[in-house]
Amino acid sequence: MDLQASSTIELEYVDIGDSVPASLERLDPIARARDLSARWRALKRLAEQGRHHYYTALFARNEMRAREPLDRQQRPVAALIGRWYGLLSDYGLSLWRPWAWWGGTLAICFALFWAFHVLFLPLGHPIFACHSDSELTGFSPWSALLLSLRQGSVFGNLASLPGTGWITECLYGKHLPGIVMVLAGLQTAFSALLLFLFGLAVRNHFRVR
Repeated sequence: MDLQASSTIELEYVDIGDSVPASLERLDPIARARDLSARWRALKRLAEQGRHHYYTALFARNEMRAREPLDRQQRPVAALIGRWYGLLSDYGLSLWRPWAWWGGTLAICFALFWAFHVLFLPLGHPIFACHSDSELTGFSPWSALLLSLRQGSVFGNLASLPGTGWITECLYGKHLPGIVMVLAGLQTAFSALLLFLFGLAVRNHFRVR
């Protein structure tokens, strides 16, 4: 953290490290957070001056992490948003974390869509089959998986295209339950957020200068 540098420094050759300087160990958590975040902010400005985009994002992440104890006390809403930003994408630096969340969301929504199918089944109807009033026949877990994929694909959401209504009709019949509509909308919105965070990570990694 103790870095003496000019605006022309080659940051690729600097070992920044994540350890807290010994001089800060004696401070209380709030004072330490204030001091550490100021140091990372100075490094971020140095990277901005040198037009190092990745290091600007890296130091911004470390600044937000260092500020967390201070934000929890002074700006709890900002601290909560920052915590989720870190969990979902490592503050815009992780390429794999948004995809891991997307895969987990896909699996959870698949399970919920099929659970709601079982919940809203007519009495005596087999749980692995469609329960549409039409002549449709199908395997309901497969339909639940397709519905989860459809809602999670964001741009490939086929809900409004003709010929795809059989997916929800197989699971829930002619009348789509309100709770399923809410879940489907939330999944699509969350998937769009994850796609944005992935794009941000790509930008931060490959826009070097």
